[in-house]
Amino acid sequence: MDTVPFEKEFIRAIEDTVEFLREKDYLKIIQLPYIKGNIFSIINDFSFFIKRKDSLFKSSFLYHFRRWLFNNKDLVILYDFFILNKKETYLKISSILGEERTKNLLKLNILSQDLDGRQDALLRSQVRIIPFNGKYFVSDPLDRTIPDFVWIGSDSFLLAARLKDLNCRGKLVIDIGSGSGIQAITLATDLDTKIIAIDINEKGLRYSKLNAIVNKKDNMYFIKSDMLSAIRGGIDTIISNPPFIFLPPSEKTVNRDGYGGVFGLEKIIYILQNLPQYLKPGGKAILLTLSPVISDKDILMEEVKKLFSENYAIEYKIIDYVYNGRLKNFYDSENISYFIQGILEISKKENHCAVRISVRDIPRIKKLFSFVKIMGRKNFCKNGKSIISI
Repeated sequence: MDTVPFEKEFIRAIEDTVEFLREKDYLKIIQLPYIKGNIFSIINDFSFFIKRKDSLFKSSFLYHFRRWLFNNKDLVILYDFFILNKKETYLKISSILGEERTKNLLKLNILSQDLDGRQDALLRSQVRIIPFNGKYFVSDPLDRTIPDFVWIGSDSFLLAARLKDLNCRGKLVIDIGSGSGIQAITLATDLDTKIIAIDINEKGLRYSKLNAIVNKKDNMYFIKSDMLSAIRGGIDTIISNPPFIFLPPSEKTVNRDGYGGVFGLEKIIYILQNLPQYLKPGGKAILLTLSPVISDKDILMEEVKKLFSENYAIEYKIIDYVYNGRLKNFYDSENISYFIQGILEISKKENHCAVRISVRDIPRIKKLFSFVKIMGRKNFCKNGKSIISI
């Protein structure tokens, strides 16, 4: 897929497909759970049935029941096809998308098939089409072996959910490591806002441009840059969902798009170190973060306290406490107890003042559930492999 240039014919086919999905009420698929979860996933089911929260990228204890309950079988097929990238027969896909559209998508390699021209051929989408907040985003399929892999996942939506109500009218916004462009496009609601998406990955910029076209955003610009190297100062708002995953050496190349260096913090700390130079007085930076906790200390916040001593207001909103049981041996070797996922907002004050730091934790019941899951992932693990799914 990375070898296919996003030429006009390709873009028109994606626009046509997205418009078709819009007419099919594709947005409703946010009601479908992402994967089958364990008993702790019942809290996601509770949020859906009682609070009517969406389920995109969330696990469900009632996974099969909720898929059965969903009253549009065509949308279930499209969800499996365009979100999970599962194979489906030519007959089923063409009966939903239409024969002409399906053949055109095959011709442009947006779809692939294993039995050329046969009605029982299995098709697979070479893109994902993901709805969020009334918009549609296209990215690579679920295959991290793809060169220059461009990802959209739950972390993408955590930051975008914070940004969707942010007022940036008349401001200059820089999205560092834009990838699919979801963060930048979420903020590009007003033509008076100038949005610059930067990424070292050229394919990421192609997807950003494609998604800007699909969502009819004309106030966006795209620059290839290694972090902030090609950008000047005087920025009103800096946003970033940087690579933040901490991995053993053997897995760095497998998860290149997510690997964040030492403790997963190298990219985040680089941005923080450069804020005084790039952020204008009155400006703000909003980052999605993942920080290890070692000896009861949040390593990221320890660095933040060293970097900012005055003229800044810092708000740290904790989203969740997480732990990957599969990497238990690696975490133990690094003395990591668990990780804190959060959104870090740093405002540069116009007048001289002492630094102010506030931390907002998650509700106690959610925190309790999080630590029960962490303990389960630690205790039901043998030789770095989970014995049961927690």
